[in-house]
Amino acid sequence: RGERQYNRGYGVDANLGLFGKMMLNSYLAITESPSESRPGVAGRISAAWRDRLWNISAFAKRVDDNFNPELGYVRRRGINHIYGTVGAHPRVNSTIVQELNPYSEVHFVSNLDNVLETRQSTLGFGVTFVGGSNLTFRVDDNFERIFEAFRVSGNATVEPGDYSYRAGTVSFRSSAGRPLSGRVSFSQGGFWDGTRTSAALAMTWRADYRFTMSLSANRNQVSFPDTDFTADVYGARLKFTPTTRIAASGFVQYNQSTDELVTNIRFNFIHAPRSDLFVVYTERRALEARALLDQSVTVKLTKLLAF
Repeated sequence: RGERQYNRGYGVDANLGLFGKMMLNSYLAITESPSESRPGVAGRISAAWRDRLWNISAFAKRVDDNFNPELGYVRRRGINHIYGTVGAHPRVNSTIVQELNPYSEVHFVSNLDNVLETRQSTLGFGVTFVGGSNLTFRVDDNFERIFEAFRVSGNATVEPGDYSYRAGTVSFRSSAGRPLSGRVSFSQGGFWDGTRTSAALAMTWRADYRFTMSLSANRNQVSFPDTDFTADVYGARLKFTPTTRIAASGFVQYNQSTDELVTNIRFNFIHAPRSDLFVVYTERRALEARALLDQSVTVKLTKLLAF
């Protein structure tokens, strides 16, 4: 008889509001499976202060290297993550500009031995116009410590070492309250030990409150010391909400550099307040090889118990 297979998850979270402007949030999650000698633990505690002028928040998070929720998704394991941001939203007495938004934020990510692996510092400035559109400028200062070489695309490989680089981005988003809205952005700067220039365009059409369609295109021109390449990514998204309790969406993305097509279809039924049934189908295909690389169906049922 083979070894019994299972994956168990337990969790608890708490949310507390203070003074009408402060929020405290925390969670603790534990997973168990036969492949791990001990339970995996993940936890986070965060605090935020938001009023008419200020937006200040911070959190501290830890994820064990053996934390493994097989029906969920963990972006990064074996880390301690600290984050903080300070921003202001002063109103402007103008017929054109509604609000200004200078802000800064910083991420520190270290491994469980407290060795720094990632740092990202951002300075940004946003302008919100009276019609609802938004213009944003930002500069990111990045640090990455790489322990194992990995391939970016084609023959481009990032070798182990410490990398520091900066990039600047400007983006414009039109009012989302209109039936047709869009977003355009341009960024340029360092990329590991090379440079990257990116341009992105997205359009969204809201036929009515039930149906939404979005199209997007993203071009990245990357230059490394020994190779150059271009990566284009195209996407399309449909969302249909015939009632307040039923929602369906579909997403298709094509990555030109890998020649792969990713499809994701999701159905959501709210069977009770804050209680959902999700059915999600995902697949990834290599088009030229006509090969199915990944395929999965996930079902998730949640029920809120109030005491």
